[in-house]
Amino acid sequence: MINGARKEDFIMSEFFNKAAGLILQELLEKEVTEYLGRGHYERINNEKQEDKKKVYRNGYEPLNIKTAEGKIKVEQPELRNTIETYNSKLAPIFTGRKGLEL
Repeated sequence: MINGARKEDFIMSEFFNKAAGLILQELLEKEVTEYLGRGHYERINNEKQEDKKKVYRNGYEPLNIKTAEGKIKVEQPELRNTIETYNSKLAPIFTGRKGLEL
């Protein structure tokens, strides 16, 4: 192994990267679900949310997060037909970019 590192160290690092990726992906999905007020394939039955009725999920944008263990790749959900541009409040925190504040 490289510089005396053990194989188990690499396996654990990969495990933690995958686990972190799954958690971050779920957080991004939950953020969009809360923004829309509905989950995947659900319809809105609430008249208060008429402005979000025609907003649709529109695929994903790759998002790379740098960590001490290496890059974590997640997919940031995208929306279409929004009145104003949707920007995730979590993505800048994950990537370390300045911009949106919570």
